[in-house]
Amino acid sequence: MSNEARKQLVQDSFIACSRGFLESTHAWWRDMSLYCDAAEVQGLEHLIDARSKGKGVLLIGGHYSIFDFALPLVACHLKNPGYVYRANKNPVIDRMIENGRRRHFGIRPFAKRELRPMVSFLKKGGEIWFACDQDFGGKTELFVPFFGVDTGCITSPSYIAKVSGASVMCVSHLRMPHGGYRVVFSPVQVEFGADKQKDTEVWNRYIENTIREQPDQYLWLHKRFKTRPKGAGNVY
Repeated sequence: MSNEARKQLVQDSFIACSRGFLESTHAWWRDMSLYCDAAEVQGLEHLIDARSKGKGVLLIGGHYSIFDFALPLVACHLKNPGYVYRANKNPVIDRMIENGRRRHFGIRPFAKRELRPMVSFLKKGGEIWFACDQDFGGKTELFVPFFGVDTGCITSPSYIAKVSGASVMCVSHLRMPHGGYRVVFSPVQVEFGADKQKDTEVWNRYIENTIREQPDQYLWLHKRFKTRPKGAGNVY
């Protein structure tokens, strides 16, 4: 990209994140039913296929700018929804956010370390949304290419899928240029859980392809490339 294009993307990204914050506050306190009804949804047949396997469904997502506004847009299509979260360091802010999230569709929260309860929930037919595309620092387990950069990732999705037997699919959620919203469910990822490296490449490719549609809507403010392979230079 040219320098001018990069500057424009930076500006657009800040605008998208600002809109996302305002949308999130709506999701925490206001009625979301009209937005759930109006959102464009693609791939519901894949969700039905995933359920037909007899176990739960693990939905791997990413951090796009509509943030918590997306949670009910996804959860309204799930029969027994759950999500993975990382607690905010400020307990007052954390309570505000989590109370807002849990208002919708009886959704069940799982802290990122609650792997056993997640597995049990999935074995009983639960459906968990897990946005695992963040830099976890010292917990980084492997590196895969993400926009041409070797990017640190965790392999929890592979472990959860393997021990729970859940069907795995990817999900995306974007604010569209006309002002509406779109949720996309991918086909079931066959043999997910057998190869951690391959699994991680699969969900990173999905997120990367989604970002290319609306580059400003990814959470670039999070330092996704902070953890580097041994001997590699800093990106930031």
